[in-house]
Amino acid sequence: MANWFTKIIGSVSGNVAEVNASNEVLVNSTQNIVLSTGNSSTANLASAATFTGTATSNLGVGAIQVMFFADQNATIDIQQSQDNVNWDHVFTYTTEVSTHDVRTIFAAGSYVRVRVTNNGGSTTTILRLQTVLVPMSVPSARLNSISTDFVQNPTYHASTIIPLVAATTVNVPFANIIGSATKIVTVKRIRVSGMSLTAVGYFAVNIEKLSTASSGGTSTTLVATPLDSRISAATAVVKAYTVAPTRGTLIGTVSSWRALWQATVAAAAGITGWYTFEFGVIPGTQGIVLRAVTEEVALTFPVALGSAGTLAITFEWTEE
Repeated sequence: MANWFTKIIGSVSGNVAEVNASNEVLVNSTQNIVLSTGNSSTANLASAATFTGTATSNLGVGAIQVMFFADQNATIDIQQSQDNVNWDHVFTYTTEVSTHDVRTIFAAGSYVRVRVTNNGGSTTTILRLQTVLVPMSVPSARLNSISTDFVQNPTYHASTIIPLVAATTVNVPFANIIGSATKIVTVKRIRVSGMSLTAVGYFAVNIEKLSTASSGGTSTTLVATPLDSRISAATAVVKAYTVAPTRGTLIGTVSSWRALWQATVAAAAGITGWYTFEFGVIPGTQGIVLRAVTEEVALTFPVALGSAGTLAITFEWTEE
């Protein structure tokens, strides 16, 4: 076929399409990226103070990109509105001290504005907020609501330091993670291993979500270790019980695993099992989200163990 088209001028100003000798259409597109000055700032904020940006038109915009850096922890709200009165869609997240944060939010309403609240105990001495409006955006691999998130959320581990001789009351927590009053806690992984009894037997472990926290019992609060030394201390609380508490209100069982528990006596001892419960690892799915101190993820035994059970437990979660 003859190469009879050499150039096509698109209907959008600045876009040019060329057809090469192989009849492939090559498009060169220039984006008109706009700095939203009303939603950008370098003014320092006192502790608990809030910067509220100016409502700006979203029409013709594909995405909103927000870059932020400050020497105090902060909460950022990217708000969108249909009428510049009711800010119905709000994407909220937190940033850690002295951490560069970049977010891309798909434009949905006619107007956008950005709010920043200083969560730290002191006035910022460095604050840089920049918001740009982009006609087109390429999503990242991780999609959260209408956000493309290019940052990793603060991540924590908590583990039993010595094997736990767990409380064995049926359907009552022997370990749990309790939500936060200030952060959204997302449980990503729970690993159980080294299960042993005085005699070999098959028993199950359930992962349950509770809408009210468990109370009482005898427990040890596990040390929450941040995986990055720059992030702040964890606000979620992880406990392991040797005397059973009173279980909170059950929402439902999230996952269950049945395993062969080995004997502790040397003659009958075998290789103990292990299992990792994972939540939200498949793209487009969520971890187990805890939005308040009244919410809890608990490990329970649905059937009574044959004797006192010994095992090790590790929790992994994020906070934002």
